[in-house]
Amino acid sequence: MGLSGVIIDKQREKENNFLSITEKDKLESQISEMRKVCSEVILITNHPKLYLPFIGNSIRIITEFYKGKGVIGHIYTAFSLAKESFVWLVERDAFIISPEAAEFCVYVQTTQQLEAIIPVRNGEKSPSHGVYRICHFSILDELVKKKDVRIQDFLNYIHYEELDENFFIQ
Repeated sequence: MGLSGVIIDKQREKENNFLSITEKDKLESQISEMRKVCSEVILITNHPKLYLPFIGNSIRIITEFYKGKGVIGHIYTAFSLAKESFVWLVERDAFIISPEAAEFCVYVQTTQQLEAIIPVRNGEKSPSHGVYRICHFSILDELVKKKDVRIQDFLNYIHYEELDENFFIQ
């Protein structure tokens, strides 16, 4: 079972003409870590021109299909374009990511017939840092078209487990 790495650029509300050195370094580090276990890496951003000068065609850069839908919109976009059957979501501002944890999540999902493993931080789910099996696309397609949709609406349809966030950053 293959894994697609997806980096979500949800912090950038408006386009600047530059990325700081820190932002570039962090993104390059994420791409490098994801490549250890992912057959492809995708960046979802609404400002692709910002990244093209230093990323070029080393990864796929795509825009959201449904803007303003939050995590559910990101998952929809990732599920639509990922080439593999599992998707590892990470926000662009995440400091530390663990390829080993992502691989373990795929293994657990495969052996326990789960559709997602979602990190929990201080009792709150962090679905934009989870590992998902691409499934229930028709349900996701219906949900993303609704005016007010929350990630929990999708999670109610899938079989997932929560895992302490510290596991993902070790």
